[in-house]
Amino acid sequence: MRLLFSSLFVPMPHHMVIFMRTASDRVYGLDILKALCAFCVISIHAPFSGTLGLCAEALSRVAVPIFFMITGFFYVDTLRQKKELAQIKKISLLCIYSYMLYFLWGIIHELYVLKRTVHSFLTYVFRPTNLLNWFLFNNCPFAGHLWYLSAILYVLIIVYFLNRVFPGKASRILFAAVPFLLFLNLVFGNYSRLFFQREFSVCYSRTFLLVGIPYFSLGYFFREHKNYIEALLAHPIFLVLSALFFSLTTIIELFLIHHFGLVATVDHFISTIFLSIIVFSAFTSPYWNNKFPILHHIGRKYSVYIYIFHPIVMVVLNLAAKFLQIYKYYCYCRPIVVFIVSIPISKLYIRIQASLTGTIRRHPSAKA
Repeated sequence: MRLLFSSLFVPMPHHMVIFMRTASDRVYGLDILKALCAFCVISIHAPFSGTLGLCAEALSRVAVPIFFMITGFFYVDTLRQKKELAQIKKISLLCIYSYMLYFLWGIIHELYVLKRTVHSFLTYVFRPTNLLNWFLFNNCPFAGHLWYLSAILYVLIIVYFLNRVFPGKASRILFAAVPFLLFLNLVFGNYSRLFFQREFSVCYSRTFLLVGIPYFSLGYFFREHKNYIEALLAHPIFLVLSALFFSLTTIIELFLIHHFGLVATVDHFISTIFLSIIVFSAFTSPYWNNKFPILHHIGRKYSVYIYIFHPIVMVVLNLAAKFLQIYKYYCYCRPIVVFIVSIPISKLYIRIQASLTGTIRRHPSAKA
């Protein structure tokens, strides 16, 4: 058990490529955007109450697509530095540590929150269909939000082999598949009731194939063809108006789906695609340099940990709010509270990690 606990604190690189590159390659605005996207992810999992919450949740669907786009955007640097395998290894380790953490948390949650047995938890986790969905569709049975980590891992492995088989052509192959894959995501996701008069499990539309590859490819494409982003940045008024327009159409889609009884597994909307591109493009601008330093610091240093830890924070705060009989009021500011509380927890984790790994390295048996 001690070894298992210690392994959870093996270093996770602060500047994981899934969220950003090294300091010399940084785009200041994208660090700010990472912090905002981390908050958006929380707004999806712990939404505001009421109609405002529904609208905020719908708009927040840009977060994960943008994270994939950031990865693709900086993959050009990974190729140039020949660090593809190193990146794959780092993401693999991050997946392992996160799964170990949430497996333990799942047992604790089952015992002390849900008041059920460990046997019921293990039976559910190791059900063959759940394991198959985890392997094929990134749907972890005990930590649903971690689908992103395995999805980006799968994407990086696919891109690595594509670059080996079709050197210099991988980005074009990937980009050619983007419209088809995004269409399938909408068909089997948010609009499944329109096309099939039924709803599919989210694990079939929210995958490395139908979300990861298309958005990664968009980021990859924009970095290789920087003139497209530069053309957008040359017209800031167009960017602002486009962002407002696609925000509005996202809300319209949301209400139309509810009005016509087509509510299905909400992953993202048609407008999410365009809003993600516009927002991502806007934050690559030098305009953001040295603005909002607190958000920049949070995005650069803590975004990956906020993403990993926020579901635990969310459960604990929900229990505390119910115990204090303020849950009704807490729901009006829940995403903000979860986001704020996740920051010091992330900071504490980093300190424990540094202390524990330093102790392990100094121990005589550390090399064994």
